[in-house]
Amino acid sequence: MHRLILLGAMLACGFVNAAIAGPQFLLTKSPGGIPFYYLHRAGDAKALLAFGWRDGYAASAPGMDGLRRLGPEALLLGPRSMSEGEMIETLNDLHADADLSSDTVYTSGSVEAPPDKLAAAMALVTSAIVDPGLREKGLLRLKKQLRDNARASEANGESLALRVAVAAGLADHPFARGLDAAIYDAVTHDDIDAWRRNVFARDNLTIAASGALDEAAFGAIVDSAFGALPEKSHLAPPHWPGIAIPARTIVFEKETPQTIVVMIGATSVRAGPEVNKDNIANMTLGASSGSRLSEAVRARLGAAYGVSSRILMLQPDQRLLVVSTSLSPDRALPALAAMRRVYADWRRDGVAQEEFAPNRTRYLNQFEAGLERPGGAAKSLIEFAGVGLVNDAVDLLATLDEKVGAYTLADVNRAIAQQFPDPPLLTVIIAPSADGFSADCVIHAIGEARKCR
Repeated sequence: MHRLILLGAMLACGFVNAAIAGPQFLLTKSPGGIPFYYLHRAGDAKALLAFGWRDGYAASAPGMDGLRRLGPEALLLGPRSMSEGEMIETLNDLHADADLSSDTVYTSGSVEAPPDKLAAAMALVTSAIVDPGLREKGLLRLKKQLRDNARASEANGESLALRVAVAAGLADHPFARGLDAAIYDAVTHDDIDAWRRNVFARDNLTIAASGALDEAAFGAIVDSAFGALPEKSHLAPPHWPGIAIPARTIVFEKETPQTIVVMIGATSVRAGPEVNKDNIANMTLGASSGSRLSEAVRARLGAAYGVSSRILMLQPDQRLLVVSTSLSPDRALPALAAMRRVYADWRRDGVAQEEFAPNRTRYLNQFEAGLERPGGAAKSLIEFAGVGLVNDAVDLLATLDEKVGAYTLADVNRAIAQQFPDPPLLTVIIAPSADGFSADCVIHAIGEARKCR
């Protein structure tokens, strides 16, 4: 759900006032011929392998939306050779961390461990992928946990409002279906196994290695970890429905201590280096502490502790703009009016000259810090692969500081005019009463949201 937020930070790697070299990955091959990207970092205490597979299986298989969350978590319960919980205990003994997750188009993970323990930690994770336990008791527990988490999210007003907005705006899109607590019930042991066998192969795999180990040592680990995977994946292209988000105001009447507002609109923002222009623009709108939305709603009206905007990926070439906040009820009406006015002005006039350079610098500096963290650059490269940019990833990470530094105010404002939706945005308000909000549609349960299209 949050991939574009990560990519927005990821697609920059330096400072605007100096040409700082980004990480210099080497594309190489293991002794067994498996390609991987290698970055030597002598000072890191741990070594890391990050990896990802082109996926989309759940989006192409009817009724399998629950696989995106359930599948990776089920594999991390451990291999057939271990009892449940034993894999986690063993990773802890190795001082290793492992993760695996999926979105609508990609499954990615990483293993980080002391250099002399990385091979053993990777062996655990890949054995869980190649020969998973998938015991019924563990699957039932995971399903219950995921259902409970989805239902608990309704207690968070902004999460609930986003669910309503997505249900009203996206109808039967896989992203919308993926927010439903009931999607896990239909997924079986055999479904998870079929997903695993179709997706986890070598032809759709990208690997990035980072740390103090040399290239030969990483190559040996890559062969041991991924050599047993089948050569070919079997993926059907997912079906992505068209998106037409209505410019309506929906009020969910519900007792709540604060008035919740979420606004969404479909953008034409696409993956690639040029998304940096969109993200710099968004920092001015609502993705930084001194943004226009923050100044209008928090600083001037004192109506909220925070208000933000973000760009959320739905599918490879479709993203949403999401604006969200929790408002003091007695100031909700003027705050909502201010939010709408700020967006309309930003969309019409773009970024001002005095806003441009500071936000460009801030944007670049944030990711510079991320790349300096152990494993940060390798994980970023895998994020590039997740949006189809693996062939450009090495150059992008190494040189984007120069490219972004060359952007002009006109470049950023042209991106706003061409890629962000005209106002008004679809607006969802959660409040005890719809009075005063000029609602087009009033609901009392999430299931009613679709009637508001």
